[in-house]
Amino acid sequence: MNTLFAFITNLGAKKLFKISFDKEISEQFLSCANIHLSMLFEKLTSLKIDNRTWVGNVEKEDFFYEKGWISKLPFQLFLPHIGTKIIICWQSKSGRIYDIADEDINCHDIEFWFDNLDVDLCRKATNPVWSLLPDIWQPMRIKLFEKDSGIQMSAPFMACLDNQLSNLFTKLTGIKITKRIQTTLSHFKINKPFLVSGEVSRLNTSLIINDNWNPVEVVWKSKSGRIYLPGNEDIDCNDIEFWFENFEAELYIRQYYPNQKLPFKIKDISYELVVTRINLDCTIVMKLRPNAVSDTEKTVEVIDHFITTFNDKSEKRDRSEGVIHNWNIEIKDDTVIYNLDLGSTGVSFFRKILTFLSKMNAFLKVEIE
Repeated sequence: MNTLFAFITNLGAKKLFKISFDKEISEQFLSCANIHLSMLFEKLTSLKIDNRTWVGNVEKEDFFYEKGWISKLPFQLFLPHIGTKIIICWQSKSGRIYDIADEDINCHDIEFWFDNLDVDLCRKATNPVWSLLPDIWQPMRIKLFEKDSGIQMSAPFMACLDNQLSNLFTKLTGIKITKRIQTTLSHFKINKPFLVSGEVSRLNTSLIINDNWNPVEVVWKSKSGRIYLPGNEDIDCNDIEFWFENFEAELYIRQYYPNQKLPFKIKDISYELVVTRINLDCTIVMKLRPNAVSDTEKTVEVIDHFITTFNDKSEKRDRSEGVIHNWNIEIKDDTVIYNLDLGSTGVSFFRKILTFLSKMNAFLKVEIE
């Protein structure tokens, strides 16, 4: 069974405590605290303690020891992906005031509890919802951004930025965000990380994909004409619009999937698929089967109808998948060529059209370039 104090006990907690704080603490005290608090942690959080969750000593400047009717002692709680300070409290049923150095501890008499356990943080840190700026890290990211740039940023601004850009990243790349994808909010090689140009504001930052740092610009404006600054607290997420500039979807796909061209797989397709590049403007070259050449115009009509329907469905869902802004067609002998401006859509469109083309069973080869 995993317990909160198992790690520090195995390291030699008694010795470490003496070295760090010049205080004696008994193994009996720690053992009793471990039993009580481990059970209480799992009850309060509904989480099972594993080797990613453990308690260690705080820094020396954060240490204190209050001994009395209710006694208190701080520790550092290490959770998956984040650490936080906690205070443990104890008192006895009998009225005895237990010292941390006492060895004659009656575990049935002493009661332990947490003074400031953030249950919501524990759950989020153990089972995070990954985004470009996960909410468990947002307070820390705000402090780092303000330290690096000297510019204030509010929690509402960051939350709105994260929600819109995380959804946009997935739409444009087809990649579901994991812990291997994140952003900083300052690009350390740029002297001026933030500027306002009229009603359009920009922030130089980096997208980090599998430890690859990619410069990118976060850009925003409002529908109302209001100029939002990062420090504003009264952010209307329905008014402010965020997007990327210098965004390279193809590069990020290669970095995240170094051994494959697409961020998805299509089973049993009816043609040879070649992917040279994927970007916001691209060309799809489709070589027809010999028996389908005579129906080329009909084939083009069917594909046009598919794209129009894709746009219409997305429009009805508030452009949930974006729209293809425009496209033009070339026909060369047995080859149909579509030049596409993907506009506000992304890789999700490719998944659908490649599946659709496969069902048509009219092509020998399809190449995205």
